[in-house]
Amino acid sequence: MSAGIDKKGVLINIPTVNADACFRSKAVQEVISRQPDFLTRFAGLFFVLIIAVFLIATCFIQYREKINLQALIIDTNNHFYAQAVVKIADAKKIKVGQQVILDFPFYPAADFGTVTGYVSSVPAMLQSMDYAIKVELPNGLTTSNNRLLPYSGGLIANMQVDTRSISLFNYFFNGK
Repeated sequence: MSAGIDKKGVLINIPTVNADACFRSKAVQEVISRQPDFLTRFAGLFFVLIIAVFLIATCFIQYREKINLQALIIDTNNHFYAQAVVKIADAKKIKVGQQVILDFPFYPAADFGTVTGYVSSVPAMLQSMDYAIKVELPNGLTTSNNRLLPYSGGLIANMQVDTRSISLFNYFFNGK
């Protein structure tokens, strides 16, 4: 500390400044005043651009919602159709004309292929809040691999109803 005199002529103690402290503060000041690198300066902009590209891409990518059911295959004079019971939450999504893909547990899809059809009717509500839908099989039991599946009474199929196609953007932000 050093002594000094203020404006009124009173003797006061004045703290001395360390030369190293001044040097350090100049170094710190130099680092602080230096402009950041290109990436540091524009990192926020890059982040916003990546998010924007992601959002734009989700507008063009389609999400296909499918409902999985079990169906019973029914034969009426060599005219085949499938019948399935649907819960009310899923029944609201099913409409006449939607595509259906059936695969059979006893006939592996990798070997035999799948059978395609379309929803032909969605009748009124059954008991216990369930709906019965009817699926027409225009090619009968001929699969996508051109193999004819043998029919036996009580043939069960796993059925996948293609209910709707929406953009991923709508799926993420508008919900199901």
